[in-house]
Amino acid sequence: MGMAVVAAPGGGSGVAAWGPLPWLHALHQRALRDGDTIVLLLSPAAEAAARRWEDVAGDMSRAGDASGGPGPLHDPGGEVEPCEAFAAALSCAIPVLSAGTGRYVVARLEPAVTSVPQVLRAAPAFVLPSEAVGFLQALAGRRGCRLEPHAAAVAERLRRALGE
Repeated sequence: MGMAVVAAPGGGSGVAAWGPLPWLHALHQRALRDGDTIVLLLSPAAEAAARRWEDVAGDMSRAGDASGGPGPLHDPGGEVEPCEAFAAALSCAIPVLSAGTGRYVVARLEPAVTSVPQVLRAAPAFVLPSEAVGFLQALAGRRGCRLEPHAAAVAERLRRALGE
């Protein structure tokens, strides 16, 4: 499928050396420029971060603040927690997702995450492992890969991983 998986850095060089948040913003901009699909994987902590994002954004819009959403909690000298990194990802993604100008796919692991927060519903969402075929088709996009043989293996691996 020609996919690359990128995880938040724990160090590194280039933009990654500046810290996780500048790295995330640069990665997001590159993905948008290259027409890549961005997967937002919802864990229980990520779902909670998205719901906090919604709550704060709603509070700000009711108060008339036009900043576009909450900023992540970030100590530039310290380590960024995964839920803070996800909140930063939301700050990058939600304006683009709302405008319909990027390619996003949301995946949630059953039964760990029961629903997709409203703020992410503009993107196609899939429950894994039961909707692995649709998820892989969304990722493949225009490439037209034959995914059925791979989808069963991916779904089975996810079932085993979620059962552990």
